[in-house]
Amino acid sequence: MPKTNNTPCIFDCETTARPLTELESMIPVFEANKTYKDPEKIAADLAKKKAEWLDSAALSAQTGQIVIIGTRRDGVTEFLEGDEKHMLETFWRMWSESHPATFIGHNCFNFDVPFLMRRAWMLGVTVPAGVMDGRGRYLSDRWADTMAVWSCGSRQSEAGSSSLDAIAKALTGKGKSGNGKDFAALYKADKAAALSYLDNDLQLTESVAKKMGMIV
Repeated sequence: MPKTNNTPCIFDCETTARPLTELESMIPVFEANKTYKDPEKIAADLAKKKAEWLDSAALSAQTGQIVIIGTRRDGVTEFLEGDEKHMLETFWRMWSESHPATFIGHNCFNFDVPFLMRRAWMLGVTVPAGVMDGRGRYLSDRWADTMAVWSCGSRQSEAGSSSLDAIAKALTGKGKSGNGKDFAALYKADKAAALSYLDNDLQLTESVAKKMGMIV
C-alpha cells in the first residue's frame, strides 16, 4: 500500500489472447481477395487473415485477457499475478484505497484503463465509482497518460514517435528492454526475464513522467 494517498502510482498491464478453444467461436468469416482465382492462393489468403486476427486478439478485451499488472510507487515495483479476476479485484481496490493519488501509464487512456475496465465488467468485478465521470464519457482526472502529455495537445506528427521507447530515449537516453508483443511467451518461458522487462517499462514511464513534470 502507498505511504501516502498523494503518492502517484505508475501502472502497466500485459495481455495475451484467450485460449484458442474460447476464440474459435469468435473468429469472423473472412473473405479472400476477390482477384484470386487459384484455390491455393484463396486458402493462403484466408489463412493469413485468420492468423492476423488471432495475432491481434490480445489487444481486445473481448478476445484477450490480462497476464499481469505491474505497479510502481515510492520506488518500489510490485506485480499482481495469478487469477485474472483476483488481479482485477486487487487493482481496483488499490485504486479506490489510494484516493486521491494519480495513476500514471503510457498510452493508458487508449489501452490499459479501457482494457482493465472491460475485463472487470466481463468477469463480474466491480469498477469503482469515480473511475469515469458520471455520464461515462471521460476518465477521471486521477488518470494520467505520458503519451497524451507528450503530444502537448497536438495530433500532428511533429512529436515524432509516441512509443514509450522513443520518448524515453529522447528524454532519458534509456529505452525498452524488449517487445511487449512477446511478453506472454516470455512470461511462460522465463518469468524472471519477463518481470525484469515489465519493471523496466514501469521505471521508464516513471522517469518520463518526472521529466515532463507529471511527478514532482
